[in-house]
Amino acid sequence: LQTGDSIKIPPLCGHALVNVGKTWLVTNDGSPFTTGEISGAPQHADYKVIQKMRGMAYYVVSENGQPKLVKNPAYKSVPPAEIVDFKQSKS
Repeated sequence: LQTGDSIKIPPLCGHALVNVGKTWLVTNDGSPFTTGEISGAPQHADYKVIQKMRGMAYYVVSENGQPKLVKNPAYKSVPPAEIVDFKQSKS
């Protein structure tokens, strides 16, 4: 992502954002505020399942200084995933 970019996530879809860069990643959540478990916190999705599964379907790890996806063994089956370099895909 670059300054000013935005990502729209459908309501109630669990998601995670991982910074694999060497600079700070600052985000702004434009979700409407509702009363959830934490007063005043936006209520995106139910993350209890993700907590039970010890994370998302893939972990992002570093291998030789590059990000790599590793399947979370708690999931029986997961769709294929890939890391996309958005800088190259925007060109």
